[in-house]
Amino acid sequence: MTCQDPSPAAVRPPAGHAWLRQPGAAADPVETRYRTMFLEATDPMCLAALDGTILDVNAAFRRTFGFGSISAAIGRPVQDIYDDPSDRRALLDAMLEESIVRDRAVRLQTVSGTPRLCRVTAWVRRDEDGGAIGYQAILRPELRPESINDAPFRHAIENSQDVVSILDDRGTVLYTSPSVEQVLGHTPGERVGRRRSS
Repeated sequence: MTCQDPSPAAVRPPAGHAWLRQPGAAADPVETRYRTMFLEATDPMCLAALDGTILDVNAAFRRTFGFGSISAAIGRPVQDIYDDPSDRRALLDAMLEESIVRDRAVRLQTVSGTPRLCRVTAWVRRDEDGGAIGYQAILRPELRPESINDAPFRHAIENSQDVVSILDDRGTVLYTSPSVEQVLGHTPGERVGRRRSS
């Protein structure tokens, strides 16, 4: 992605956003514009309650995590898309302490269990008194093996006896070749999302 991480103020919905308002209150034009931006964003986005209940998602979230529809995602526990549910607790604790977490690598998964390493930027949603009531997150998928589009190159990597890995600038493994299992005794899925030294 080439776009910059937004500040919470830049993308936060107005105070009357649907899941903050009382039932039956009318939407205003600002909320309508916000919802259009939310739904049409190319990055997966979701709103969730503090207990992890998904309150709203956009189409990119639905596609990335394999939900049949937006309504199929709403009401589900967000823990369902975490490879390790304890990562969600750690992310929430960091948000509650710092109000925003930027660009954190988190191992997620689709509803069918396919791994998705994502960069998560998330921030706490607060009520008028400053109390935490939920959070909003942008979940950008990282480079995946299928991003290697050149068939001969991919064939060479996947059939090499050498271990070939793709790392990000923090040393987190984004991809590693199947040979890692013979060399290090770990499956590629066990290495993706971990730091090189771990």
